[in-house]
Amino acid sequence: IMECIKIQSMKAHEDRIWDVAFHPTRNIFATSSSDLSIKLWDVATDNKIINLDEAKKAHEKTIRANAWSLCGHYLASSSFDGKTLIWELDNNKLEALTVLQGHENEVKSSAWSVDGSYLATCGRDKSVWVWSITEDAEFEIMSIMQEHKQDVKSVRWHPTKNLLASTSYDNTIKLWDYEPSADDWMCKQTLEGHSSTVWKVCFSKNGNYLVSVGGDGFILLWKNVNSNYQLINKLNVGDIQYCCEFNPLNDSIITTGGENAGLLMLKIESDTLKVLSKFPNLHENDVNGISYSRTTPSLLTSCSDDGVVNLYS
Repeated sequence: IMECIKIQSMKAHEDRIWDVAFHPTRNIFATSSSDLSIKLWDVATDNKIINLDEAKKAHEKTIRANAWSLCGHYLASSSFDGKTLIWELDNNKLEALTVLQGHENEVKSSAWSVDGSYLATCGRDKSVWVWSITEDAEFEIMSIMQEHKQDVKSVRWHPTKNLLASTSYDNTIKLWDYEPSADDWMCKQTLEGHSSTVWKVCFSKNGNYLVSVGGDGFILLWKNVNSNYQLINKLNVGDIQYCCEFNPLNDSIITTGGENAGLLMLKIESDTLKVLSKFPNLHENDVNGISYSRTTPSLLTSCSDDGVVNLYS
C-alpha cells in the first residue's frame, strides 16, 4: 500500500485554487486562484512552505492554470480573461514579460513543449493554439486548431517529442503533431472512450502510456502501439477525478485528485489499472490540481476549492 503522509496544510489563497505547479529544477511551486493572483512558494529544507514573492495580480478574471517551461525560466498563467501571461523568474520573483491574446474568451490551460520551442494554449472557444517561441522569448502564433466540438479543457505535451494532447468537453482527446508538408499542426488521432468531459491527461516518462480522467468517473489507460494510442483498460472509480500525474520515481504509479476531496493512487499491472490506495478528505472540497516535485520526487502538492495547498511525502 502506498503511503501519503500530509506534512503541511496551508491556506494559500482567499478563493479556490485551480492549479499548482512545481518548478522543473527547484523545490518551488506556483499556485493560481480565483482571487486573481499567482503566488510563488518555496519548500524549505525542513519541508516548511515559505511565500517567496508578493501575490501577482495581472489578470482580470480567474487564473485557471499555470505551467513552467522546462528550462525553468518562464511561467505561463492562463485566465478566464482570455489572456495567457508569460512571466520570467528572476531572483525568486516573477516579472511579467509578455501577454498572449487571441482566444475569444476563457483560456483553460497552457503547456510548454519538451524542447522549449512551442507553447500550447486552449480554451472555451473550442480552439487549441500553438505558439512558436524564438530564442529571445518572442511568441508567434503558428497554428490555430479548431477541430474540437466543445470547450477544450487542457493541453499536455508528450515527454520526448512534439506531440500535443488536448482534452475536451466533447468527450474526446485529440493528438496533434506538426506536418511539414502542410506546414501546419494536424490532428493525428482522436481518442474516444469517455462518456463525459475529459478533464486531464498525463503521459508516462517514455510516452508509452497515456492516462485520462473524465467526468464519467472513469480513468482510462491508453497504450502506444505502432505510434497510435489504443484504449487498453477502463477503471470506474466513481468519483470524478480532475487531475492526474505519473509518479516521477515509478512509471507504473499514477496519482489522481478529484471530487472526493482527496487523492487516489493507482498502479499499472500487465496493462491494467488497479487502485493501490484511496486518501479521501485531505481537503474540505474538490482537488483541482496536483504536482510532484522534480528535485525531491517523494514530495507531492495538491490544491483545492478550499483555498488550501497540501504538501505530502
